[in-house]
Amino acid sequence: MFHYTGPDIHEAFTRLEDPTTPAALKANLILLAALISPVAEELFFRGLIQNLLLRVFRRAWPAIILTGLLFALIHIPLYPHMPALWMLGIILGWSYYRYRTLVAPVLIHLWFNAASLILWWTGGVE
Repeated sequence: MFHYTGPDIHEAFTRLEDPTTPAALKANLILLAALISPVAEELFFRGLIQNLLLRVFRRAWPAIILTGLLFALIHIPLYPHMPALWMLGIILGWSYYRYRTLVAPVLIHLWFNAASLILWWTGGVE
């Protein structure tokens, strides 16, 4: 069916473990992954896309599920993790809908990315 031929891990992780990557670039990658990306992605996916789909469908769950799928698909370099990323997208979408603020999904997303980085760095995840 679909054969994935991309990298096994995200390019950011490859650069972080490369000893020739300058420390300043590593710090920027961590900042980008743990802080800037979650804020930007939540503004786009929950703030824009989910709200637009909510107007189209006039029901929360189709908007949440479809936005979650789109969220997973933009992370295609992490193809083996698509089901988990789709579930994360659904959780983020539900939290936005439930609490009516972007703070909830941004905090969950920040926690998820930071935990992923820490687990990867400490060898808890491959």
